[in-house]
Amino acid sequence: MSLPSARPPSSQRRAPDLDSREARAFVERAASHPSASKTEEGRGEPPPPVLTRSTAAQKELLRPLTLRIPDSLHARLLFIAENGSKSMNQFVIEALMPAVEQQVDKITRRKELGLD
Repeated sequence: MSLPSARPPSSQRRAPDLDSREARAFVERAASHPSASKTEEGRGEPPPPVLTRSTAAQKELLRPLTLRIPDSLHARLLFIAENGSKSMNQFVIEALMPAVEQQVDKITRRKELGLD
């Protein structure tokens, strides 16, 4: 025996009134937002500044990165996280930061020398 649904039958569901005063006000507010007037090419955000050691130490916005790694490496990172004091993310960030800094320095030097 099944219990009756808490939702009304589909014939009794109300479709939103898109011609209502509230709906028109919402659309007008959205259209007047500064981001609504930008052109397609103007919508792109400028690239983030290159982080130096001094700015990397400050609290900053974290962005997700999807990274495909071998299962064996994931298992070892999980082992570190479960048996250590750092999460997988913290460990990877701390291990990756010196390599990123080194590569940024290398690229910057090459650009200064006119090699790239």
